[in-house]
Amino acid sequence: MKYILLGLGALLVGAYMIYSSNVFQSYIYPQQFYADIYIAPFDVTQKDAAINIPITYKYKTRYALYISVDDINAMYDLRKEEGILSYKFISQGKVLKEGLTIAPTMENVTYTNTSSSVAILKFELPLKEDERDLILVLKVIKPMFFLNKYSGIIACEISPWEEYK
Repeated sequence: MKYILLGLGALLVGAYMIYSSNVFQSYIYPQQFYADIYIAPFDVTQKDAAINIPITYKYKTRYALYISVDDINAMYDLRKEEGILSYKFISQGKVLKEGLTIAPTMENVTYTNTSSSVAILKFELPLKEDERDLILVLKVIKPMFFLNKYSGIIACEISPWEEYK
């Protein structure tokens, strides 16, 4: 009887570990797993434009910062040399991580039925450091001029990176 209870307990622990894994969640509940954790207008065609993004997340996984436009053809004019943003992850006034985003490339473009997006920053959450009240600060260093005709309808989105589980 003791071994049956022990085996049953191990089975329950194993089932819970599988259920709470990112792979399971992404396949069984993809609408919840891949849901945006942030979306707001952000005009990356204007030099020195800045935005503070409060970060709250449910899953411990790799996330991506996307620049999105509600036009499936928006990224066709993408040029690699255009579009660099500086970023800082700040928690309680302390800078945890900072740097520059990658330049947009066609390899990082994704499409939906009506929109196109390009991933310019990929990061793991949680960060290794203690994080409370996490904020991502973005500032345009080199504007994304290829999106000029979409100025005013460009959005910044953060969601789990679809190619990473």
